[in-house]
Amino acid sequence: MRLGIEARLGARITGARTRRIGFSRAFAGVVTDASGARTFLKTVGPSPNPSAPEVHRQEIRHLSRLPRGLPVPRLLWSQETGGWVTMALEPISGHSPRLPWRSRDLERVFAAWKRLSERLTPAPSGFPSLADDAPFGWRSLQESTRLPASERVGRLTPWVRAHLEELVEIEAEWPRATVGSTLLHGDLRADNLLLTKDEVFFVDWPKACVGASWVDPLGMLPSVAMQGGPPPWKLWGKVPGTENVPVHGTRAMLAAIAGYFVERSLRAATPDRRTLREFQRAQGAWAVTWLRRLM
Repeated sequence: MRLGIEARLGARITGARTRRIGFSRAFAGVVTDASGARTFLKTVGPSPNPSAPEVHRQEIRHLSRLPRGLPVPRLLWSQETGGWVTMALEPISGHSPRLPWRSRDLERVFAAWKRLSERLTPAPSGFPSLADDAPFGWRSLQESTRLPASERVGRLTPWVRAHLEELVEIEAEWPRATVGSTLLHGDLRADNLLLTKDEVFFVDWPKACVGASWVDPLGMLPSVAMQGGPPPWKLWGKVPGTENVPVHGTRAMLAAIAGYFVERSLRAATPDRRTLREFQRAQGAWAVTWLRRLM
């Protein structure tokens, strides 16, 4: 695999600096070759998570369809060798937002997101709709056979148990409430952002899809609260582009996000993402807390 990458780089790799962030155990970092050139590489094989290579393939497809000139690291090339999928991106000399979140960084990120969403409306062709992969976590919990009913109910909070039927009904409305023509990032959070002196770069695009522009910040706000920022309801409506979102749309999409994270957090941990379930649990808890205020 390394020999194939070096053949594509045209020089021997002499150094590597891993970007230790996020949940995947795939390699992601800047490599330096014998010519002194720097390249950001992301590469993953089928073990221990056999679905990981397809996530990389999906990101490669999405990056190849994005217009030039966006605050997104440019795809230089990609290749597959022996079951490993590799993509090479231009290196960005930036840093993730410092946590706990600072007001200044939040303002920068959301202003940059607003500019990006305007440039991605209407969306370029070739991207799926947000509703194509519609999660219905509350319905899944209600109908699931993965756990005995008593255990499944016992692991939910009392409020969720008491309102599960209502949550299923609200969640069902989200595909209609989020129709739009903007290309969404689909997974905005701190570890998918790079801040430079003058710009905010948006990285990791495997979940890009088309929908209502306000879905991206709504999905991000529970993670902001989880990582030391303000509660989401104190920011919602103040983020540029979210001022006039109907309450029923906010509630429906928030129910979908909360259900997704709560349901996923109850699944068994995976060997390649040992911290993921706790992240999902914490983000789901903030989403549920926000949702309760809208019901």
